[in-house]
Amino acid sequence: MPASKDGLVVLVERMRDTIPATRLVAILRDPIERAISHYRTGLRTGNASLPTFDEHFEWVCRERGVIWPPIIRRGEYGRILARYLDAFPREQLLVLWTRDLVRDPAAVYRELFAFVGVDPCHAPTAGERLNVGGTSRRVSPEALDELNAHLDAHLWPLVADGGEELRRSTRWWLTHLWNTVPDEESKSIGEPLRRRLAEHFLADAQLLRDRVGVEPPWLGAYEAAVTS
Repeated sequence: MPASKDGLVVLVERMRDTIPATRLVAILRDPIERAISHYRTGLRTGNASLPTFDEHFEWVCRERGVIWPPIIRRGEYGRILARYLDAFPREQLLVLWTRDLVRDPAAVYRELFAFVGVDPCHAPTAGERLNVGGTSRRVSPEALDELNAHLDAHLWPLVADGGEELRRSTRWWLTHLWNTVPDEESKSIGEPLRRRLAEHFLADAQLLRDRVGVEPPWLGAYEAAVTS
């Protein structure tokens, strides 16, 4: 019996078969920063409890019996996007950087809108940054459940057709945005682990450059970290 396909390959093949003309957009963040942000989210949601990223990383590796756990593999953008390019033409993929989104969101919007075929002159309303990370909640999960139950009983029945889409988006907003207290906690990482991760992600950044044809902003810093 043949080995089962990688889940990512299955997903990409289904997309190709179902929506072959789709436009693909990847907005990528420095993978070490992404991993730390993932850990900080885990502190807030209860999926992580150890006080430092280094401890959490080592614990997950031991528990799973792996060298590179999912918190790291999700930042292997070259590997991931290469799978998409096995199924889709390169011109259907746009790669953007979160660094540019922070520095000049209007320019990123214009490039994105032009790529997907909508009015590139449309300017979204500028406002405060959303989805700012934090390691703690405003209210407990139980209190949030109570709030959602109250809305289910007293608000959504008054909305036309039950407001299912609005209800779903409101629940997401309450859980992931409103119930996050922004902070700067638990962002540090030990230098030995940072160097180890830089070496790991350097190979993937080079794959991103060679296979996808874009040079990630962190490539030079990772090269310097590995050779220093």
